[in-house]
Amino acid sequence: MLTPSQFYGPATAIAFYHNDFLIAGHGPLLRIFNWKTAEQITEYRIFERNCVRGLFIAEDEALVWGATSFAVVSLTDALEQRKTAKECHSFDWIFSGIVHNETIYLLTAHNVVLAVDKESHKVIQTYSCIEDPMLYSGDLAVKDDRIHVASGTIFGPILVWSLDSLTPRHRLVGHVGSIFAVKWSADLTRLATGSDDRSIKLWDVSSGRCLSAGWGHDARVWALQFIDNNTLLSSSEDCTCRVWRQNQTLQCTDNRLVHVGKHAWNVAFNCRSRVYASCGGDGAVFLNDIDLTQHIALPDTTIDKSLANGHGTAWKGFTDYAPRCLLAATDTGAVMRLSLRPEPVASLLVEPATINSNTSISTWPHSTLSCFSDGEGSLVVFCHNTGRIYAHWTHGTAKRTIHLCRGSADTHYLFSQSSAPGDSLIMDVFDFSATGLSNHSSVHLTTPAAFLTSSTCVLETQGLIVAGSRLGSIAVYSLNHTQLQYTQSGVLSQGSAVTSLTATDTGSVLCTTRDGFYALLDIAEDKLVITHSSKVAKGSIEGGRLFCGSLYLWGFRTNTFVFWNATEHYTYFSVVCGGIHRAWAFVADLESNCARFTFAKAGALHQVERPIRSEKFAQSSLTNAFHGREVRSIKFSPHGDVLATGAEDTLIRLSTVTSDGRIETKTVLNHHVSGIQDMAWAATGRYLFSSGGREELYAWKVEWNKPVLAASMVSAAPKFSENADLRITGLCTFTDELVQYTAGCFSDSSICVWRFENETFVPAVKGVYRSCCLLNIDVVEADDKRWLVLTATDGYVIVYALDLAASELLSPALTVKVHQSGIKGYVRFAKGRDSWYILCGGDDCAIAVVEFTVAPTATAKVVSVKRSAHSSCITGLIRTSLNEFVSISEDQNVRKWRVSEGELELLESHYTCIADTGSGDYYEKCLVIGGSGISTWTEL
Repeated sequence: MLTPSQFYGPATAIAFYHNDFLIAGHGPLLRIFNWKTAEQITEYRIFERNCVRGLFIAEDEALVWGATSFAVVSLTDALEQRKTAKECHSFDWIFSGIVHNETIYLLTAHNVVLAVDKESHKVIQTYSCIEDPMLYSGDLAVKDDRIHVASGTIFGPILVWSLDSLTPRHRLVGHVGSIFAVKWSADLTRLATGSDDRSIKLWDVSSGRCLSAGWGHDARVWALQFIDNNTLLSSSEDCTCRVWRQNQTLQCTDNRLVHVGKHAWNVAFNCRSRVYASCGGDGAVFLNDIDLTQHIALPDTTIDKSLANGHGTAWKGFTDYAPRCLLAATDTGAVMRLSLRPEPVASLLVEPATINSNTSISTWPHSTLSCFSDGEGSLVVFCHNTGRIYAHWTHGTAKRTIHLCRGSADTHYLFSQSSAPGDSLIMDVFDFSATGLSNHSSVHLTTPAAFLTSSTCVLETQGLIVAGSRLGSIAVYSLNHTQLQYTQSGVLSQGSAVTSLTATDTGSVLCTTRDGFYALLDIAEDKLVITHSSKVAKGSIEGGRLFCGSLYLWGFRTNTFVFWNATEHYTYFSVVCGGIHRAWAFVADLESNCARFTFAKAGALHQVERPIRSEKFAQSSLTNAFHGREVRSIKFSPHGDVLATGAEDTLIRLSTVTSDGRIETKTVLNHHVSGIQDMAWAATGRYLFSSGGREELYAWKVEWNKPVLAASMVSAAPKFSENADLRITGLCTFTDELVQYTAGCFSDSSICVWRFENETFVPAVKGVYRSCCLLNIDVVEADDKRWLVLTATDGYVIVYALDLAASELLSPALTVKVHQSGIKGYVRFAKGRDSWYILCGGDDCAIAVVEFTVAPTATAKVVSVKRSAHSSCITGLIRTSLNEFVSISEDQNVRKWRVSEGELELLESHYTCIADTGSGDYYEKCLVIGGSGISTWTEL
């Protein structure tokens, strides 16, 4: 008997209750959290089939609605884990609801408000506005015992009316597109609206006049909340939450990418604690402290112009050496100390005549020393507390780029290199203590041709120096002998700068690149070994650090600087600064819980500062993010210890599944640029193969050293066609004399079998079926022969004889018409030594049994068909035992079948709240089903 265990799906509704609790709707489930401690208090199913779409809190009760369902929940009972709510239904979709004077008011999709008795749940009155367009959104509010309605229509106008006057008071026009978000202010004097046109508008209710409008979201606006009458919160399809402040226009003052994939569905604000929560399509519930970010600007005019000697006062470089303190170099070569609190103050630290004007400046971590270089090869080491200069060295006559590293105790490393052809990387090493600078030595490190250093790292315990270049190669030197040991090019990507190299506590190196890759590297004797790698969806990574089990990254997305936690998928802040091509500095002081970003823009220095973790709540995420788009492939590893899930959000998640069906994500792989189509494990479980659109086929090496699960992309298959615009729709794996093979089918009827040797894909056999899309591929082995079995959108099962010594597939050995159209579901059972039952689920809602025999000759025939096995197209078949399987369908029914002597017997049927079901797998009594979310089932 299959029993639902866990649900991981979109979180679509959210609301605060009192000051300590947060209520979230996940699919049909209602979950209540103590948001301060991140403890989930209770969870229970509120609706049988529909998903929770809205919440209204009235004292100790919550009105919950979704689609046509609604219920009133006693929150007192819920906190004591007593379920007393009753699901009721309206005749139309519900977009908003409130409870007032023991009556439930529901705004429905045809601009009709239903008044429902709270006790009997019967409709006692219906209010129909004289304008009855279709709605996509709405909001109900109460003032002076009057029910006020704001209706967002599908054609753009917003209708403002009340139940005591069914004629609209205002017909607000200004949006271009459907209205997806409408919200009253607390005093009902203002109305906020969001639209398909990606804009947000603020309206004066008394006059019907648009007060201001704001643009910034990249997709539709789903939800709005008032912080006060001039400040708004918004959430959008682009996965961001934004804070808006009214001026002459609505200006975005805070922008955070809080969810992955698609949709930040809803947002709620706690006015007492000034904390807001968001929920999204990835199932995550995140908290944000609205008071954290502070932004100050230091204009050029604060520089004493007499210090510039008439040569101007432009900023040429700066570094952040302490909270609220900067060092900045001007175009005259002066170095100034800038104190930013309580008011910005500039004071001269180093005289302008010390070096020339082409200045860059940097600070050693956890040190009172800073260094600046000029355009003529000078390097100056000085104390930023006192301004005293301790060293002034000259290496050549050209400007040198500097990279600073700290060693153990008092050791400081200074690496510098000019862009002159053939210039070596010079390492200056010295100790610094209260008595001054000592034990200085200068060493020239020979660099490979065209190697311009972009980052450095010193591993003292291993006696190594690691340097990254602007073109993506990495050089490893002996620290003791200062000799080049080896260089490895294109470690993560070819031609993109290695932006940072950071030593970790385990002895590995965290590497980041400008085109968005990051990886953990082990430094072997003769090569770099990638133990884990991934890639951000867009933008660059300029630096990173591992701290307390979380990976922190920072970089740029077009014109915005972003600092985020890659482990929790949580953005701490994003600042519109104009992009990477400007002077900037960033400090992530994780030990002190503070991050600061400083940049130059429009003649001023700007600094954004905030604590990394808020003291108002224990952790930022109440539920962890899962896939933000439909899950299209689910595969257990051969030993069942790792679950791989791939989705249209382009991500692959490697997870473990507990005995009670809980999925715990261990790592996330991001290298695909199109949605995942299929995945397959090698028989050893050491390699995972994944396919997507644009002919993407990758091999991932998976290392499972508990509790750490690491994976890195080790190979990409060569593109199959000239335009590389095909989807690899199906994958399977097999071995031949210990050689790994991967077989794939394409959306244009192409077939390819790759030999995977030395972690490299080599095409071995190719073929073409017809002109339709192939959907599934399988390899059948019998009597030293192999057969390729495929299904297609033309309803056929196709069988090829597979000869690995041949380069081309011959004509199909067998073709059998099974379904009217596409065959998405496929599973195979052994019938005898040389025969099998192939079960196919089709778009025609049928499940067919095909008997396939290879001896004495290959034959295939349909032996039975179960018509109307589902009420909609069948999207997957999942084998659960020697003769049983589960079918999934777009009708959201999960049905278990037994095949015996070619006939099908229905054993059980259940409804799943996972929409768009299309993938699944089974291992030892655990069934996992994916679509718009994931559900786990236990077989009792």
